[in-house]
Amino acid sequence: MARIRCEECRIWVVDLKKERFATRAGERQLRPPGAVTPCRHCPKQNPDHAKTLRMSPADWKTLDIYLESRATCGATLTDGMTADMLLRRRLAVIDGVFRSFERQQAAESLAFQLVKLRMK
Repeated sequence: MARIRCEECRIWVVDLKKERFATRAGERQLRPPGAVTPCRHCPKQNPDHAKTLRMSPADWKTLDIYLESRATCGATLTDGMTADMLLRRRLAVIDGVFRSFERQQAAESLAFQLVKLRMK
């Protein structure tokens, strides 16, 4: 649901399980007039709360620093960056999210491979 903006959800029917717009014959389905939006099932909860979840320019900059640092094994970090306790904390949080996602992907890949082996 992170990719779908609340404004779009008001207009189009959303497939919550697949987290994308529902389609029929390849075309998006318009939400019928008066139809309830699925806000109660969405992590954003409602349009007002969703606004508080958007990344700020500072958040995007921190993510850029993390990605550059990760790609270069920390070579792009200046002395000032490594001394900045708040930046280090934020980078650690981002790293935890990335590592968790990677573990989940690896587990899913392993499970898929095991299923394929059983089917042989």
